[in-house]
Amino acid sequence: MPNQPNQTTNFTTFADWVLHFDSLTEAARHTVEMLLNAANTSDCNEADRILSNLTYLNLQNNQIADISPLLTLTNLTHLDLNNNQIADISPLSALTNLTHLILVHNQIADISPLSALTNLTFLDLYNNQIADISPL
Repeated sequence: MPNQPNQTTNFTTFADWVLHFDSLTEAARHTVEMLLNAANTSDCNEADRILSNLTYLNLQNNQIADISPLLTLTNLTHLDLNNNQIADISPLSALTNLTHLILVHNQIADISPLSALTNLTFLDLYNNQIADISPL
């Protein structure tokens, strides 16, 4: 599905991710499943309501590789993605309310998307593949 990435960028709610679950990549589906677990429901509208109001989310140790489904969770202030398989953090640039971000033990090389996160007061990037910190 060559157009798949473009379709997901048009999702404006978490419910959109759930409703289009079958067309997502395996990595995106896994993240959606982890978010449904965090919301403690399988109902997409209820999960959307719960997740869209969250300010704190801990998804550490979940083997997450694709964080695109997080981009609609714009009320988050604290996000822990410690010990996953994340390389692309560009979806985080939409989470401008973040004040605390933990990305320890991932596969991140490019941190330029973090430059949009001007409210960050705590950032932990230990044990990644970062060579250039100038975007910060």
